[in-house]
Amino acid sequence: MLSKRQDEIIEKSIQIIDEKGIQGLTIKNLSKAIGISEPAIYRHFDSKFDILCTVLNGFKEDLMQRVQILEQDKSEPLIKMQNFYTQVLHRLANNPSLVSVIFSEEIFQNEARLTNKVMEIQQMNEEIVKGMLMKLKQAKQIPETTNIEIFTILFFGSMRQLVRQWKFNGHDFNLVEKGNILFSTLIQTLKH
Repeated sequence: MLSKRQDEIIEKSIQIIDEKGIQGLTIKNLSKAIGISEPAIYRHFDSKFDILCTVLNGFKEDLMQRVQILEQDKSEPLIKMQNFYTQVLHRLANNPSLVSVIFSEEIFQNEARLTNKVMEIQQMNEEIVKGMLMKLKQAKQIPETTNIEIFTILFFGSMRQLVRQWKFNGHDFNLVEKGNILFSTLIQTLKH
């Protein structure tokens, strides 16, 4: 569990990445944004790498919590999948600066350990969606011929495009609303 100050450092780090990119996330910029000294940051985190690991671990923990909620959800598979999709969109709509971190894997590409963490999170997400699609198949809510692997790519690719469009257009549309339309369209496409 993070301390209040560590939470503040993480939140500011995400904001800085959103505003200035990964290059803008320096201990100096971070200390200035929070209003504390650089050594004060080092009392909480050993390095910028440590901060980024904590950011990614936070995403992973959030995902694991969503999985637990999904497992307890007794809704039919299609509703369950839509709930998952909507939860993700709500989280992003309520925390727009997260988009710059979650959908910018390339910012971690120069550090193998960070890249591996991003891949773990991505694989967890893919496994969740594949599992839900298998349940849809078993419930005969999508055709037996549905290629789960390909549809998972469509699912995440379309979500990614929608979220990036929302970010680059200055959040000028309701992400959750448009996301639900997109989800329904994807499912309708699958059924035909």
